[in-house]
Parts: sequence; C-alpha cells; structure tokens
Amino acid sequence: ISLMVGGYLFTATSYADAHRGPRAHNYLTLPISNLERLVGRLLLSTVGFVVIALAAFWAVSALVSQLIWGASHGLFVPTGWIWRSILLYLVTSSVFLFGAVYFRRLYALKVVLSLALLGLAVAALSGGLGWLLFRGAFQDGASMSFDLMVDAPRLCRAIASVAKVFLWGLMAPLFWVMSYLRIRELEV
Repeated sequence: ISLMVGGYLFTATSYADAHRGPRAHNYLTLPISNLERLVGRLLLSTVGFVVIALAAFWAVSALVSQLIWGASHGLFVPTGWIWRSILLYLVTSSVFLFGAVYFRRLYALKVVLSLALLGLAVAALSGGLGWLLFRGAFQDGASMSFDLMVDAPRLCRAIASVAKVFLWGLMAPLFWVMSYLRIRELEV
C-alpha cells in the first residue's frame, strides 16, 4: 500500500516544473525531445521508484530487526503478491503520470476525483444497460427468453475478461500516448 500511495503521489508531481511560470519555460526549452522527457519521467516514476522503495524497505526492516531482536533476518526477497502489487503499480501509475502532465495543480487529487467520476459514470451506464437488458427478469409474470441465473454470470465473465485486457494490455500504453500528446501541446 505504501508503494502505491507514495508512488502515485511521486508520479503525480513529476511534471510540476512544466506548469510553474519561469520554471516551465526553463523545463520546456531543455535541449531534449518530448519523447525523452516522457521516457525519463516514466522510468523515474515507475522502475526507479520501485527500486528505491524496495531498497528503503529492506534497509528499514534490517535496521528495525537489528535494533529490536539484535539479529538481522537476512536479505529481503519479495514474494508473489509483492511482485503482483509492483506490476499493478507499474500499470496504474500511468494514469497519475497523465494527470501530472494534464493538470496544472493539485494533480493527485484531481486524478482521484476524475477516477471517481469515471467510476460513477460507468456504474450509471452499467445500471442503465442492466435495466434495459434484464428489466423483464424482475417483473412478475414476465416471460424471459433467457435464464438470468445462467446468462448473467456469463455476461459478467465476459465483462471481466474485457476489463483485464484493458488493464494489463491497453491502459498503460493509452495513457503514455495521451501524456506524450499533452507534452507536445505544453511546448507550444
């Protein structure tokens, strides 16, 4: 959790220089391309942050175990759930990188609020679509051409499969491209 929260906050502030007056001019006139700007900040806020966070966690746990128990517990080796959390952070931090490029201030808060509004919109759309598709299932005496107990779980599995493909395959590249396009707009 600390990796996610700390990483998201770090990523959300990674483009603060691009939005602040004279510093923005200096930052945007550096002799590097927009792609180099994006890749540098992307690597720093993803891989760099993960490596530093894991090293800090190992150092603090070694220090605390030495102080409390008088013996070190050896080298910290991340387990499967930690690697899954790291992978999830690497993918989802792309949203906060886009927020850092797009918003001028209060980056993380605006990203969280935007995600909440998007969630509400998806929930409203899903509720409306569910009502249109399955309204006959909840009315007395209605004849249904499908069995709700059989077809609804199948529909939910299909939606979950599409969501997994979007999360693991499309989300990060989509937000990286949108971040790059926004950086190009900032330069003008």
